[in-house]
Amino acid sequence: MTSSLTNRPSTKAAHVRGETLVVVPTDPIDAYERAGHTYLERYYNPAGFFREVFALSPREHGTRRAYGMTIRRVPAERFTSALR
Repeated sequence: MTSSLTNRPSTKAAHVRGETLVVVPTDPIDAYERAGHTYLERYYNPAGFFREVFALSPREHGTRRAYGMTIRRVPAERFTSALR
């Protein structure tokens, strides 16, 4: 998109979904839930920018889907390989 006045790219460019985002939260997601935080999907994937979001942490308990992302426990010794 271009601005009709300047013929430069508009700051309102077409929204293109990105690839995959991997986040490493400082606390387990359920700690944010217990604290009453309801904005997690908007926080970790604003405007649905990423096609998929994974939250990986040794502090999680199993694997589940919530807030538009896959939340997965990864043991500390396998953490580096899980990021690939």
